[in-house]
Amino acid sequence: MNSMAHAKPMRLVTDLERPVFDVLRDLPPGYTVDIQPDQVEIVPEWGQAFFYEPDCLVMAPDGRRLLVEVKSRYALTLMNMALLTTIQHHVQVSGAEFLVLVPDAQTKPSPGQLLAQFDLLHIAYLHGSSGVVPAVLGAFRDATEDRPRKIATPSQQ
Repeated sequence: MNSMAHAKPMRLVTDLERPVFDVLRDLPPGYTVDIQPDQVEIVPEWGQAFFYEPDCLVMAPDGRRLLVEVKSRYALTLMNMALLTTIQHHVQVSGAEFLVLVPDAQTKPSPGQLLAQFDLLHIAYLHGSSGVVPAVLGAFRDATEDRPRKIATPSQQ
């Protein structure tokens, strides 16, 4: 079982996030989870800088970091997808990885249903929280050096 850090005041955990956070306790030994870690400043090439507060930070035993955002399928609007793509770009440039978990997805969008600009956005469409641990471990596995990193650049948005 890994440690769950709660040292700072927390914002309200939603009903969508709670089961995801509970299941993250089942990650293999050595993984740690920080629920609602510190804010990250994002300075996009367009617009004004803003602060992003990830839902959680997962640390692998080897020190690699994965910022996780939990979103409802209803929150995947065009505007939010563009924002998540920008956040992912800046997180990856900083040396970490980024994963959007959609635990209330009934089905994964079919090819062509999403705009091509969002192809590089790392999203796991889940039916409930049972796929959370495989999605998180898969995000770490996909980021290993023997696989090409998919970094969405602002020109691809």
